[in-house]
Amino acid sequence: MKTFKLVLAVLIVMTAVAMCTQVFAEEAVASKYGVKLYGKIKADLSFDDSTVTNGNYGQWVANESATVGKDVDAMNLTASETRLGLDFKGPDYEDMETSGKIEVDFFDTTVAQNKAEMYMRHAYVKLAWPDMDLSVLAGQTWDVIAPLNPTTLNYSVMWWQGNVQYRRPMIAVKKGIDLESDMKLTLEGAIARNIGDAASTTTFTNTNVDTGVDNASPILEGRIALSLPLLTEKASTIGLSAAVGTETMYTNAAKTLSNDYDVNLIAIDVSLPLVEGIALKAEYWTGENLDAFLGGVGQGINTTLLKSIEADGGWVAVAFGPYEDWSFNVGYGVDDPDDADLATSARAENEVMFANVIYSMNEAVKVGLEVSSMETKYMGATAGAASTKGDATRIQASMIYTF
Repeated sequence: MKTFKLVLAVLIVMTAVAMCTQVFAEEAVASKYGVKLYGKIKADLSFDDSTVTNGNYGQWVANESATVGKDVDAMNLTASETRLGLDFKGPDYEDMETSGKIEVDFFDTTVAQNKAEMYMRHAYVKLAWPDMDLSVLAGQTWDVIAPLNPTTLNYSVMWWQGNVQYRRPMIAVKKGIDLESDMKLTLEGAIARNIGDAASTTTFTNTNVDTGVDNASPILEGRIALSLPLLTEKASTIGLSAAVGTETMYTNAAKTLSNDYDVNLIAIDVSLPLVEGIALKAEYWTGENLDAFLGGVGQGINTTLLKSIEADGGWVAVAFGPYEDWSFNVGYGVDDPDDADLATSARAENEVMFANVIYSMNEAVKVGLEVSSMETKYMGATAGAASTKGDATRIQASMIYTF
């Protein structure tokens, strides 16, 4: 019997090898349309001298008036920002071009640190009419509002620290208008998924599925931008953008009583080349109920006072280089919710200053070092009590292979 099983196993292995050999011997089957693989492999090592959320990247610092997190050193090592993407091209139809994108990283924070899972970033179809400078996009991608990001090694690019905007499902339209040979007006609009607070984060957990879904209306986003040369031959751009929506929170199990909470945002963005090799980027914004846009230091609705949390903030960053193989970046950001809208012990302000240096070893490989100074202020533990804070210095080293 053992001999029979051994012979059977050998036959199965030989059959599998023969099938694989035949498959690889056949001519490779190409996609009907153009496909480009791109991405990066990124390893990040960071040290914090106080407890920082999330750890692998810096959001805010733990309240150091509490016993947990006060001046507690921490080290994190991750490859979760590794990214894979596919760009699809074609087929074209008359004057219309079609394309698509799928992009993922591995920053799912719900799994073990050595068992990263794919996390969807982009997935969309795009129709474009180049002759009219017009495009329509359907799927998930970046918000239309506040489109700029600073160049940081920290994965979260100052989200919750003054930089608002994220990715969500949407249908978006973009139109370019040439005013003169060196001036261009860009108009963008989108109907986007209304992402609210999940049941587990609301007061009435047995009633609400998602405060965005429960409202049964989308988020509306729009932006107008003007591009023209100012200080250098490279174009500078100034943009004005806005987003509006409403979330609904039911307050009884029968879903006959509810409160609506406005979502609104207005933002200004500036991209300004100063001289050759030096460029400034900045954004300022104000609004309410902005946790889905990573504003308000991650706070949107005060479920104790039952009101939206107003906040304002912004960031500025200057990029130097590249000078041969070296690039340098410095920046500052702040997110400041309205104290009158906050519950006791809530995050009252969050700010960061950073500086980094990035060296290109060759066309594909870069190494970088970044130092950040983070401070998070908190409301007092009781009404009228003095505010408290947490601060941390974060040092992060990264190695990146881009393809």
